[in-house]
Amino acid sequence: MHWADEASVLFWQGLCQVTAQLPLLLVGTRRPLPRAPGSGPLVQQVRESGGLVLSLGGLEPDDVAALAAAAVAARPGPDLLSWLERAAGNPFYIRELLEAATRAGALCVVGETARLP
Repeated sequence: MHWADEASVLFWQGLCQVTAQLPLLLVGTRRPLPRAPGSGPLVQQVRESGGLVLSLGGLEPDDVAALAAAAVAARPGPDLLSWLERAAGNPFYIRELLEAATRAGALCVVGETARLP
């Protein structure tokens, strides 16, 4: 639902109604802000029909470090971890930042530690 347009939200509302009649599991995600047009009433509809709406937070710092280590095959140094804080624990953004730094040649591995020059 991150990039849902008005037609997609209407379609989703129809699917929500079908879940009451069929064995259908409906799972969607959206970011807190900006929200797709019309998604506010959709959240209310999901709750009113007995659906569950969860709010997920970002990864914890240890999990960010583990994700970064797996992505770059080295232990991330403090400067790299500090730079990754701008992703606010969002795994997608963490990977994007790491890939961009790697493509730009801004990521170097010294010994077993990945760092920014």
